[in-house]
Amino acid sequence: MKHKTLRIDLLSDWQKHFAFGLGEVILREKDDVNNIIIELILTTNAFDLVMNLNNDYLNYSQESTIYKYNYSREYKMTGWASEKEELIVDVEGFYNYLTENVSQVDEKLFGREYDEVKKICKSVIQNENKLFLIADDY
Repeated sequence: MKHKTLRIDLLSDWQKHFAFGLGEVILREKDDVNNIIIELILTTNAFDLVMNLNNDYLNYSQESTIYKYNYSREYKMTGWASEKEELIVDVEGFYNYLTENVSQVDEKLFGREYDEVKKICKSVIQNENKLFLIADDY
């Protein structure tokens, strides 16, 4: 039986409105045999807004996705998950971050992206799958 991937492309929505290049972020839910179940594509700009909902990443564990992503983009030449696909090991913590900071979401600016990131995290948790991230340095 051939596996079918659900591909959600939010990058195209942004490209309709902007002529300059935008970085790309890809979140992938994978099952235990490495099939891609869901692939979510969005702009680096929108993902950055999601990752900066509370601007307090230094108070997170150094192993958390929030810390790794934001710290690497602020202090390193190459961002975490920019050179290769990285496993998000704290999916539940990442999901909790999203739900705890919902009041910071600007629905018009990045509401759809926020909702889709939250959905993929929830799917990973419910299906006991893995979540991977690739994010352009932009």
